[in-house]
Formats: sequence, structure tokens, C-alpha cells
Amino acid sequence: MHEPAVVLTDLALAILGAVLAWRLRGPGAVIMGGLASAAFWGAIFHAFFPDRTATPLGFVVWLPVALSILVVAAALLTLALSLLAPRMSISLRRSISSL
Repeated sequence: MHEPAVVLTDLALAILGAVLAWRLRGPGAVIMGGLASAAFWGAIFHAFFPDRTATPLGFVVWLPVALSILVVAAALLTLALSLLAPRMSISLRRSISSL
């Protein structure tokens, strides 16, 4: 294991995020699930890829981390729009979030 402290922290965050995602509903579940996914893939990345993204496989394993964070950002944007512009239609909010 290349970075044990980071790996163990990421695994603990992944477990905590998965438990919270399971207990929540709606956007909160998506946010926590995305964070759990990012932490899990980050643990794999930090455990097995000491050269980070310098290798093609390291780059490929890092992509789920970035995509998980993208999902969280889209969910947070949707949640913010629903709070700041409650009269905005759901389809318009989703369209804005998917840009």
C-alpha cells in the first residue's frame, strides 16, 4: 500500500458516506453517494498507483473520482436552485445542472 494513511481515511469516508447515503433520501442521498464513491476510488488510486496519473491505468482509475465529484456538484447545483428559485420548473433545474 503506497499511502496507508490516505487509503484508510478514504475507506472510512467511503463507508460513512455509503451509510449516510443509504439513510438519506433525495438529493442528500445522491450527494453522500457521490462523495462515498469519490472516497472509494480515491482509496484505490492512492493504494495502488504510486506514479499517480503518470501511467495510463492510473489516469483511468482517477476518472471515477472526478466523475463522482461532478455528480456531487450537479446535485448541489440542483439543490441550490431549488432553494433559491423555488418557482423554477424541475425540468429547467435539471437542464441547468446538466450543462
